[in-house]
Amino acid sequence: MGRIRRFAALVPLSLLVLTSSPALVDVRAQDGSPVASPASAECAAPGLAPGTPTPPELLATPVATDEDAFPALDEGTAADEATAANAIAAMETVIGCVAAGDFTNIGALMTDNFVRNFLELPSAYDVGASLEGAGPFVVHRLDDVRVHDDGRVSVRFIYGGFFSGPDSYTAERWVLADDGGTLKIDQISPTTFPDDLLPGAVIVEVTMVDYAYLVEPSVLPSGTPIILRATAVDSAAEEGHEIVLMQLPEGTTAQQLIQGEMSDEQIEAEGTFYGFAYAEPGQTADIAVASLEPGTYFLVCYVSAPDGTPHVHLGMATEITVE
Repeated sequence: MGRIRRFAALVPLSLLVLTSSPALVDVRAQDGSPVASPASAECAAPGLAPGTPTPPELLATPVATDEDAFPALDEGTAADEATAANAIAAMETVIGCVAAGDFTNIGALMTDNFVRNFLELPSAYDVGASLEGAGPFVVHRLDDVRVHDDGRVSVRFIYGGFFSGPDSYTAERWVLADDGGTLKIDQISPTTFPDDLLPGAVIVEVTMVDYAYLVEPSVLPSGTPIILRATAVDSAAEEGHEIVLMQLPEGTTAQQLIQGEMSDEQIEAEGTFYGFAYAEPGQTADIAVASLEPGTYFLVCYVSAPDGTPHVHLGMATEITVE
């Protein structure tokens, strides 16, 4: 798919459903962070003007995207109280819309830049179909609002659910831009976890190169929080990479995945999905799980190379062992 990622294209949708329960809603505000409960929040999106989605046969044609649409995010400065409250409220609306399954109106909470260059969709009217099947967010943190040099604001969002397993943790910065008086999603950038999020966690350093993973350590303890810290190394190809954490039937090997000996349908039917993280060259992204049972797990990259070949078939699959 190239450099920009769609939510729903990160892993096969039916695989996501295995560990994303639409009935699971769990909001955990920490350190006094203001978080709205998706169970009670309404989808207060402004709504889309009358329009129609793109016909399915036309969606198969790739959308022309701007490779420079998402510049590197500066560190920013801490937002004042009013700015932080507005940004948190905007994120609460997104969370409420996802919890309500209102994927049609959620398109009204995204800028045209985000729809075309991140989701790679022709218009906001196509967002609903791309998010079908997503479960509610499990909110672990919603805090640390920053104001950036270009005037946009960002919120640190650490969550599970959505297109990840409910017991997973994904760390991102959701960048919001003022669009006609409404703060809308304009960019999502990976980030790392704060030190106090999972005390005692084992940190696994994952280096992502073209086209392989370097993992240290690769043998991990069971019953312990595990953080996978994935860094995409700069390369001539300028391709981003991801880690998709999954478990497959006993006896499966990474080489089978690389060689394509398991079909997508077989992986979807027999696999268990725990979470994912994506990073552009030079970026670092974190995902975590509260614990894993003993067994063999896989890290896989489904990003496509310029010729359309998934990175997994170029060598990006490896095993980790939990004892």
